Amino acid sequence: MILRKVSCKNRNERRDLPDGIEQICGSAFYYCSGLTSVTIPNSVTSIGNSAFCKCSSLENVYVYWSKPISVDTDVFDLNNSGYIVSNLYVPKGKINIYKGADVWNTFANIEEHGDEPSPSGKKGDVNEDGVVDVADITSVANIILNGEAKEEYSIEDKIRMLETMKNQNVLTEDEFQAIKELF
Repeated sequence: MILRKVSCKNRNERRDLPDGIEQICGSAFYYCSGLTSVTIPNSVTSIGNSAFCKCSSLENVYVYWSKPISVDTDVFDLNNSGYIVSNLYVPKGKINIYKGADVWNTFANIEEHGDEPSPSGKKGDVNEDGVVDVADITSVANIILNGEAKEEYSIEDKIRMLETMKNQNVLTEDEFQAIKELF
């Protein structure tokens, strides 16, 4: 799947790109001044020139590659000091790899996000058995309805979990809306 152009009309907009996108074309987010956060899945293998240029509000970039992909120097804007002003969040234990990688090492701040994708590489595979199925829906439902596993999930976090499952075709739109109404 190729992401060609994104329209960012809202302020404080967060974009979690779905797993399965392989290429972000040049200028895909160009002048998305309301974009504050973007999550790039590990399925992305290519990011075009100026993809995130002129995104004046971009504060956080989340990536999931264990080894950073090679990108051109103009994918992100640099400030006058030669740094990308955004925070870069990388997988646990990978900070030094990113600090040594061209372009990625120009982020002003690089931290671990600790939000690792499942070993199966499939979003929505909550129980990490390699398939996204009813057992995963049950696990997420228990988290959402009963507060099990992690009590600090906010309503926004719960909705993001549901949206991921809907985007992965684990939940239908009707199921998504019905569960969402429970909040």
